[in-house]
Order: sequence, then C-alpha cells, then structure tokens
Amino acid sequence: MKRTKVYQLLSGLNGRDRRRLRQFLESPYFNKNPLWIRYLDFVEEALKHEEEPPSKEALWKHLHPDRPYDDASMRKMNNHFIQLILKFFATERFMQSSLEQVYDAAKYIAQRELHGMYGTVSRLADRLARQHFYRNSEYALYRYRLDSVLFRHRMNMDTKRVDPVEYSKRLDTIMTQLDYFYLSEKLRYFGILLTLEKMYKREGEILFMEEVLDYVRTHDFLAEPSIALFYQVILLLKEPENDDNYYRYKQLLYQYIDVFPHEEQKELYEHLINYSIRRLNAGEERFLEEVFHNYQLGLEREFLYIKGKISPFLFKNIVTAGLRMREFEWVRHFIEHFSKFLPDDIRDSAVAYNRANLHFYLKEYDAVLQLLQEVNIQDIYYSLGAKTLLMATYYELEEWDVLDSFLHAFRTFVDRHRELSHQRQRAYLKLIRYTRQLLNIWNKEDLRKLYERIQGDAFPSKGWLMSKIEERLKLPRSSMTRAVG
Repeated sequence: MKRTKVYQLLSGLNGRDRRRLRQFLESPYFNKNPLWIRYLDFVEEALKHEEEPPSKEALWKHLHPDRPYDDASMRKMNNHFIQLILKFFATERFMQSSLEQVYDAAKYIAQRELHGMYGTVSRLADRLARQHFYRNSEYALYRYRLDSVLFRHRMNMDTKRVDPVEYSKRLDTIMTQLDYFYLSEKLRYFGILLTLEKMYKREGEILFMEEVLDYVRTHDFLAEPSIALFYQVILLLKEPENDDNYYRYKQLLYQYIDVFPHEEQKELYEHLINYSIRRLNAGEERFLEEVFHNYQLGLEREFLYIKGKISPFLFKNIVTAGLRMREFEWVRHFIEHFSKFLPDDIRDSAVAYNRANLHFYLKEYDAVLQLLQEVNIQDIYYSLGAKTLLMATYYELEEWDVLDSFLHAFRTFVDRHRELSHQRQRAYLKLIRYTRQLLNIWNKEDLRKLYERIQGDAFPSKGWLMSKIEERLKLPRSSMTRAVG
C-alpha cells in the first residue's frame, strides 16, 4: 500500500491536517459515506504505530470483510478517495481566503440575479480589500476578478440608466488591477528566465522583455511594490556590475517585505542573497559584509529553512561568512543554537566540522585536529572542506613532513571524485599545487613570483594562502580574509 497515492497523501499530512480531514469527512455536506472515515482510521492506526504500510488486501478486508478482494474496485475506490482529499485541500484553501469567499459569493448572486444583495457584497468587498494586508500580484488578481463580477452585476441591474462617469471609473479600476497582476507576473518570470540563462546557459529570446520594462518605466508603475521589486530584480540580473541596483533592491525589499506572504518574501530574499554571494565569489571582498548580513536576515525571517531544516552546505557557508567577518561569538552561538535544524543523520559530524573551523580561526589547532576526527560526512563538499582545514592546520603547526604526505593523499582524493565538476576539480588541484610550492620555496624572489601568480588566480582558501606568503615576505596583510575550507 506504500506506493498508493492515498497513503502518500495521508502520511504527508500532519496531525492537525488529518484532524481537519476527519471533520471534513464527517460533514454530510461533503461526504455521506462512512467508508472513507473507516479508511482514514485504518491508515492512521498504521501511522500511529509506525508500522510498515499495510497491504491493499488488508485494507480491503478491513473495509469489506464479507467480499473477496477485487483489484479493479480497489483502484476505483482509491481514486474516489483521492478526489475527496483534493476537495478537502481546496476547501481548506478557500476557507483561508476571505477575498476568495467574497468573490465566489459575488459571482453566485450575480448569476442568480439577486440584486438586493449587491450593495451588501460590494461594501463587504471594499472593507476586506482595505483590511487585506498583502499587496502582491495575487491580491491584484483577486481585486480584478471581484471588481469584474461586481461591474457586470451592476450593468445588469442598471438596464434603464447608465452613468458613464461612474462606469468609466469602475473600468479604470478593473484595468489597473489587471495591469498590476500582469506586469508583476511578467517581470517575475523574466527574472526566472534570466536566472536560468546564467545558471544553465539557456538559449532563446525572451520575448517582449524590453518592451515591458520600457512600459513599466514610462507609465508610473514603479510605485506598486511587487512591480518595483521584480523590476529591480531584472536590473540586478541584466546589469550585475552596477552596485546601485543592488542597494536600491535591498532598500525596496526592506521597505516592502511585509506586504508579501512568506513564500514570496523568501523568493525575493533569494535574489538578494544570491546576488551578494555571486559578487563575493567573484573576488569582491567588500560584499562579504553584505553576505553575512543577508544570512542574518534569512535566519531572522526563517527564509533559509527547507521543511524545517537547514542544509549542511548552507550551515557551513553561514559559519564561514561569520568567521571571515571575525564574528566569533556570533558563530559560536549560531552553531550551538541552530545545529538542531540540521538533518539528524549528519548533525554530529557537521557540528564537529564547523566547530573545528571556529577553533582554526582562534588558532586553537590541537582542538581542530581533535574535532576533525569526529567528522564522518559522505557529502563531497564537507569532505573537501575538512581536508582543506586539515591541510591548513598541519601548515600552522609546522608539521612539514606530515603536510607533504597529506598533500599527496589530498590530490589523489580530488582526482578520484569524478562527480566534481571539472572547474571545481581544477580549483582544488590549484590549491594543492600552490600549497606544495609554498612548502618548498624559501627564496624571497620566488615567493614574490608565487604571490603574483596566486593574486591573479581563483581557487578555494586563496586568502589564507596569500596571508602565509605575506608572513614569509613580511608584507602588509592583504585585504582578503584568511578563509579556509
């Protein structure tokens, strides 16, 4: 039964949703057949005891003890129950939206020409619209649909007298809401297409993008929050070197973020964090502070969770950003209080690695070696981070023979992991090669040449390696942070 869609749907619901589903099935308005309540009871009993999903035959026997198993009837029964569950989802969604309820009520009275109810529904719609908190594209669509129904209803009522001024104002309102919805969504999907172009080299023209952008600019639509923000997203993607676009977007996001539902807030935030990370990864260290503060915003607003968890990769990046900012107490607090959001199976290893990274920055190298012994993560990026951290620790402890042997093993590890992209493989091989050269070069002139080569290259832990050469040459420390891992 585990593979059946019904079981998957029911096991995916939390306790509250299953209780609401039971109330739905117990309502004679939605369901008159007690069979479906017994079906729900049977599945809930299995879920309660965390048993293996019962077989279809066992379910059939529970529901139809006096009838032999019939697979065709079983499939038909499951399909019917799925339709009931989907109707429950739609009902729950409907009950959560006061605007949707008013729209359907307005449509109902218009279809039945219940003209005496027009004023009541119209006033209720206006009051709810004023109270409605969000101002996203979905709100504009609701307003467009609702005002359209009310307008047509009013037209049918006023068959003998038409006020052209009033009707013109109503039509202007309807068209404006439609424009808000269309332009918001158009700009939103332009942003998605531009992102795909950057990530996956998507080919093909994006039709009408320049025309829409020009229309938005010249027709005073940038006062609408959703249009202003998604318009600014396009500028972020089209003009990635223009800092002003980023700071303007950040200002708009902080100004308007609360007028969007949480999922859309998260989508808008992702544009902010991704842009700042791209600039930092391109070697622009001045964006480190932006990345760190954007991570803090994401934690505060709960934008960084996926099904209540923080990915180990993201956890590591947040710690690294905090360490590079030298916010050591903040990092210590983050590891202690946010580790509970890591997946259970790798939590201990992830915590050990990130604590080791913190101790490295504090120059407590014995603690680094001890903690890295507790790291046992199959994730390739954590493994690379741990090996890089171990390499740097051997260097700091001046364990030259151990480091020389370790670099051989590290190179073999990188060569064997073909799942790494060619670009990432080359980057880590550069780190290993440059570290070995640093290990073997003591002549100042050769060190300067190595320093110049490294400055013009890109690879992990570049800042740390440059700082080691600077120490040897007694140069002023560069502006690059000594990030490792």
